[in-house]
Amino acid sequence: MHSSLDGGRSPSETILTEEELSGDTETGFPPGWDEEVIEDAYATLDEVWRNQEVRVGGRWNLAGWWAEEKRKAIEECGRKATLVVRGCGAKVAVPHRCHSLLCSRCARIDLWSRVRQYLPDIQGRLNEGEVQARFFTLTVPGERSEALRWRIRRIKAAWRRFMDIRLGPRAMKRWERLFLEVLERSNLDEEQRRRQIGLFEEFRARVEAHRERLGRSSVRLCEITGGLARLEVKYEGFSWWHPHVHVLLLSNFPIPQALLSIWWTWAFREKAFSVEDLLVTDIRAVTFSHSKVVAYIAKYIVKSEGVEALTGMDKEAFLFALLYCRKIWAWGLTRREPERRRCPVCGSPDCGVEEVVYARVSVEKSLFELRRGEIAEWTLEVETDQDGHIEILAVGWIVKRGRYWLWGTDQDPIPPPEEPLEDELEEPPWEELEGVEELEEIDREFRH
Repeated sequence: MHSSLDGGRSPSETILTEEELSGDTETGFPPGWDEEVIEDAYATLDEVWRNQEVRVGGRWNLAGWWAEEKRKAIEECGRKATLVVRGCGAKVAVPHRCHSLLCSRCARIDLWSRVRQYLPDIQGRLNEGEVQARFFTLTVPGERSEALRWRIRRIKAAWRRFMDIRLGPRAMKRWERLFLEVLERSNLDEEQRRRQIGLFEEFRARVEAHRERLGRSSVRLCEITGGLARLEVKYEGFSWWHPHVHVLLLSNFPIPQALLSIWWTWAFREKAFSVEDLLVTDIRAVTFSHSKVVAYIAKYIVKSEGVEALTGMDKEAFLFALLYCRKIWAWGLTRREPERRRCPVCGSPDCGVEEVVYARVSVEKSLFELRRGEIAEWTLEVETDQDGHIEILAVGWIVKRGRYWLWGTDQDPIPPPEEPLEDELEEPPWEELEGVEELEEIDREFRH
């Protein structure tokens, strides 16, 4: 019988109580514990975590073994490549990416490839003046590494309840009562309170008009809004994590900040809801132009966590906590395919792949670490017998040129260095591989 980390009680409930965790915010252990006791406790937690079983790809594996395989894939990111010849005659090398959340470059590229599908719809709505953009952050209490998995699951469940908030007549009375109670406990002056109450009255009037227009008695929050949300898990040190959600909300309904805090606290706390313990909802801005919206998305929605330097259980717990977890949540938006990508060499949209020369070659250095004009050597190796004897079939060079990599054999001359184009220097860093994304699809089809 297999035991899964998806069920049962959280390790924070069985190993450390809330009173113990509140003793020392840096180590998570009560004051007065010496370093040897803390090290033994960490070792015990690490051993318990590694012996848990996780279901990945339809198979049961030890969590520690699975995380070790992921670590090896991250180290090999960019060390393998497919060598192709494009229709324009350019020889382009396509690096094999690990697609891991711990790889800062792969994480940003994968997040951006998903977000960019919704940018045309966001731009159209903002240009037409249909909606206003509002940015805010939904926070939750921090958690230790061994219980991070449960905290992420709870955030996902809270987000579903947050989007399912009901805005019928009876529900609006309850939200109004809680809203006024929060205002009474706040440090706002009378003028600011009147302004917030007026904002709530306007919001309620618009919701009622929207219900009458639809002929329904109730609507949900996800039906009157749209936007993007990004789950970010920030490492604070000492095996302590701070997960939170960055939200880009598009709506023409004026929602007060206190009401957002009430909804999120209710969604996360469930039955333990109390206005005395509201979760922080940090609103960044009320309205922005399209260019500033894209800048916000680049800064908060598609950024990486910066956890490349993690080691041991912290790294493994981060990977396991986000297993099968989609980090970009979109609702109320139309998904549109971007325009056809142009060839990174000649710039033509009709320049496809003419020939796949070598499907999998080894590079002495990760292609992502090459600087402009830097040269690396590639080799094509194959095992000739069961003893593992390796024979080198071909060798050559790879040189970085702008947003792509050129290759050749040892008989081909290396092209002279070129000055970077101005538009290449101005491009955001997460689009660095955009010109060869279609080659990755061809590479995956070829390998499978």
